[in-house]
Amino acid sequence: MSPRFGPPLPRGPSVAGIAWDAATGESGKRSSREAIRRQRMFESSSPSKVVCCGSGHIVGLRPCLPQITTQTIKSLFGTPRPGTGQTRKVTGEAPGTSGSGPEGPTQEESRKPKPREDKASSAAPETPFSSSASPPATTMAIPSNPAKRRRIALGCEGSANKLGIGIIAHPPEGEVGDPVVLSNVRDTFVSPPGTGFLPKDTAAHHRSFFVRVAQQAIRDAGVTVAEVDCICYTKGPGMGAPLTSTAIGARTLALLWDKPLVGVNHCVGHIEMGRAITGADNPVVLYVSGGNTQVIAYAEQRYRIFGETLDIAVGNCLDRFARTLKISNDPAPGYNIEQLAKQGSVLLDLPYAVKGMDCSFSGILTRADELAAQMVAKPDLFTPADLCFTLQETVFAMLVEITERAMAHVGSTQVLIVGGVGSNERLQQMMGAMAKDRGGSVYATDERFCIDNGIMIAHAGLLAYETGFRTPLEESTSFYFQWSELNWHVALSIGVSQVHHPKSLS
Repeated sequence: MSPRFGPPLPRGPSVAGIAWDAATGESGKRSSREAIRRQRMFESSSPSKVVCCGSGHIVGLRPCLPQITTQTIKSLFGTPRPGTGQTRKVTGEAPGTSGSGPEGPTQEESRKPKPREDKASSAAPETPFSSSASPPATTMAIPSNPAKRRRIALGCEGSANKLGIGIIAHPPEGEVGDPVVLSNVRDTFVSPPGTGFLPKDTAAHHRSFFVRVAQQAIRDAGVTVAEVDCICYTKGPGMGAPLTSTAIGARTLALLWDKPLVGVNHCVGHIEMGRAITGADNPVVLYVSGGNTQVIAYAEQRYRIFGETLDIAVGNCLDRFARTLKISNDPAPGYNIEQLAKQGSVLLDLPYAVKGMDCSFSGILTRADELAAQMVAKPDLFTPADLCFTLQETVFAMLVEITERAMAHVGSTQVLIVGGVGSNERLQQMMGAMAKDRGGSVYATDERFCIDNGIMIAHAGLLAYETGFRTPLEESTSFYFQWSELNWHVALSIGVSQVHHPKSLS
């Protein structure tokens, strides 16, 4: 173990935001990941009813849910009355029910394995996203003055194997306050051990579960259709097939409810959610996930990419090595590698590929696969835990190095870690040690908001909606996405705008 990074930091109760104190080097309260692992579906005991999300699971056989069709969504949510946004009841399946139609699932449908619902809540202390009072059990009254009511958005995320739908509320226009998470529901498609997930399978999963997840999100939020101001969805980047399935669901809701449609950049959604939860005002962002590895900073009303992977993402590297070792994908391959790495103690030699603020992981994965083959031939040399420990220490040290260079380049003392890999405790601890040496701070979130979720899309989409941004229906089928500028950001003061930055993330 590297002496610079030291032993893992102590863990505590579950909270959304995590930050390291620059003076003491101590961390804030940590998330209870073991509790999430043991029980991924549980109700919040706090009056705030903050609905959070855990990790995905697939078990047993379950009847297929209805596919995304206009009639299906009409039967569950109703259709809008012209010009009002209100709903009326129509014939069909009543809200709160499930199945594959009036006659139930077919025999072939019932044989298909389906992922278990991944809705979870956490009895966390009050956070900036906590509501001061429990939402009503049924509906909320709308103030007589629409300009003074809170603004609400429904966000749909489905860029990979996770389908998430969340509802968020921003304070009324002209008032200052924190956003409130009303609901955050997620369902994950998990493939068998030793395999990855195919776009067609994740797309089929999203089509099957969109209605149920959306219905659960609305029920947990305690809001009516009339209160929702806009429908937000992930426009890109991501995998084409699941993105298409999610976009179809979002467009259907927008048309049925007569609501504006807002396309959201997936990467910006991660960053804005992390900033809102942790309170980081102008950090260098390390965005690490299964499809992305980027070092980002904000300048000139855009997020600029200062460094990135030259080949595969760090999350992809970890996931593919989990397949080599036949590690379970339940609840996630990266999480299981993290737990196995805690048992390792032998640090093996792996390539270390850092080039400026860029890095490379494909050669590291190739060498790790070769070591795994040697372990099979000579099991006494080292263990799978040692391999996981070695891989984590190597790739995370590379991420810490390129992040530190970006901090020096832009003159920032804050680091914000976002993306699914950002929930890794070892990465957070190593980054915290580096930031302490520089007199800086590290900000991170737990699994509820690091892993892909619908609430981050709702939050970023509502920010754009409040500045007048809309996605025309005819442009909603394209995966290409670019905001001309992020108008909701205030002027920043660290002088990043004076730095040369050729790449733009918007």
